[in-house]
Amino acid sequence: MNVPHVLDRVAAAGSALNFARIESAISGDPWFHAAGMDGSLTVAVRGDQLPERYLHALRAFRFAQYVDFGWVDRDAAKRAGRFTDASSCAPHREFHHLVIDRTSGRLAAYLALSSPDVFGLEVDYPIDVTVDMAGTIPRQKIWEGKRLVRRADLGRSQLGRNAPWWTLVAITQVLESLESAGQFQLLIADGAPSGSAAMLRSLRYAVTTLPTLPHPQNRDGVLGPMWRQPETAVAYSAQLTQETPPVIEDLTKFLRSSRPGSVRDYLALRTQGPSSAEGNLIHA
Repeated sequence: MNVPHVLDRVAAAGSALNFARIESAISGDPWFHAAGMDGSLTVAVRGDQLPERYLHALRAFRFAQYVDFGWVDRDAAKRAGRFTDASSCAPHREFHHLVIDRTSGRLAAYLALSSPDVFGLEVDYPIDVTVDMAGTIPRQKIWEGKRLVRRADLGRSQLGRNAPWWTLVAITQVLESLESAGQFQLLIADGAPSGSAAMLRSLRYAVTTLPTLPHPQNRDGVLGPMWRQPETAVAYSAQLTQETPPVIEDLTKFLRSSRPGSVRDYLALRTQGPSSAEGNLIHA
């Protein structure tokens, strides 16, 4: 008889969590709210707008996707007793961007944005964000994007195609609002070069990557398999440009429709040619 590994049970429970009633649990207005013909509901909220039970559920969902995608060293996690994702900062300094499947109430995708005392990049890379990435930008106006995940079992559906892009539409709305309030100038993040960095470039963010490699010891931790992917993760910075809002407006219309095809292909045809905004922060 095959006994399921404890992480399989953790992942199944985390992916099955129901968020159908989250709108009624939000304190105040969400920072972003949109419904799509793909059956999605996308909301962006600050952490202190949600009850603690939802914050726990979000951390469980994130960790569940790491398990399902094979990014967790199962034995190391079991030894460490780690069965959920950690929070990097206080709730009022973190935003959550959720794409919910309205049919099932389950999360389809998720993305975090935070302003911690110590950035994740400074833990995972030999980087001082202030020295290596910020230039003259004050540290308190730098926000870090983390944990962009899509539910592993979505498959090749329209919702599966759209869900990660909905999170980027939502985070762009939040960043624009923070920028208007004088609280944002620079987004930092990391990931595979063909992943989130490429997606933000297609949305006409000004994206600059660093040549700095992750700490070698990352490969031996609980999330070791994530750091041993064929495509080495890179740290990067991104800024909004004047070209970003019209692209986001067109992308939102595309996601709200039922048009077939690749989102990346649509954006490539729309923009035609390399972005003039790339590389205006640091020349790596």
